[in-house]
Amino acid sequence: TRERPPAGSPPGSVAGGGGPRGPPAGGGGPPGGGGGPPPQTAAQKLLEVVLDAAFGLLYVGDDIGLRDSSKNLRVLWTRAILNRLGKIDDPVAFQLLPERTRWVVDALVDGGLLPDSVVEKLDWIVRRTNFIDGQLDSFLDETSSDGDDGGSRRQVLVLGSGYDTRCLRYGDRADFFCVDLPAVAENSRMVVERYLPPGARPPAFVPFDLNDAAAGGSLLGAAAGRGLVVDGSVPTMVLCEAVLFYLEPGAARAVTSELFSGLPGARFCLTDNLSKVGVVPGGGPEGPPNVAARARCAAWLGDNGRDLVEHDSIWGGAIHFVGASSSLGREG
Repeated sequence: TRERPPAGSPPGSVAGGGGPRGPPAGGGGPPGGGGGPPPQTAAQKLLEVVLDAAFGLLYVGDDIGLRDSSKNLRVLWTRAILNRLGKIDDPVAFQLLPERTRWVVDALVDGGLLPDSVVEKLDWIVRRTNFIDGQLDSFLDETSSDGDDGGSRRQVLVLGSGYDTRCLRYGDRADFFCVDLPAVAENSRMVVERYLPPGARPPAFVPFDLNDAAAGGSLLGAAAGRGLVVDGSVPTMVLCEAVLFYLEPGAARAVTSELFSGLPGARFCLTDNLSKVGVVPGGGPEGPPNVAARARCAAWLGDNGRDLVEHDSIWGGAIHFVGASSSLGREG
């Protein structure tokens, strides 16, 4: 089961990538100045209703028989539109759309059919995408050997990966391990295999319900079974993009605890609501919301043997953008 997201989180009805995590519906944040997205306009609400009703038509007759919820698939359409608008660099997203209906992206953009209010609503996804890509670029650059053209072995563990395109955009520079619910992982595999050229190395898909971690299920055990190296001998980065706020609190704590303790030396990039691991939004003794968000995030990471490398937050600290590295001498 999926728990209801906390206040200030995006809704599950629209996807921004790798799970139900897309443009926010609004409604404000937690009491006491905790922040949150602005409320939707009437036009935005109407557009969302229309999209929910019509989205299935985009996959009628799809040649791989893909069946999934629109909240998981809408990631590709959102990213394809943002790439077409020149706001992100993700040409792969368009290629993963059904050939029969991908023309809709060009029609929406070239025809001026996207109101400014809708495009502005996607700005937080643009910021999130660019932050993650920047963190991943830094990790790959810093772990490449001189003269190897980026060919040193690295691995990237992607939580709630859904239809994220980084396993394809960066697949020639690292081994990707994509974790999601079994049905989503299987659909993702079909989409990726349709795109990959002959002989290209596919990512490893790890079917695992992250909520099972609350009852003792091991994410790293499942990933290691698919080839993830967990002894610290291979430079590793963990990407967590809008996943934790859809988990049960116990599962969110168990997942992060296992990753911090079980992946020595790993880098982390989290763009998420961190309330369920104890990093609450809003101002306080540390300062106004954005200052308090950074201080509380740094304290949480420090308690888990990690240093905060880069941080940003939106909506009064409801959503954090976090880059973290291991703390020498403190891990474990």
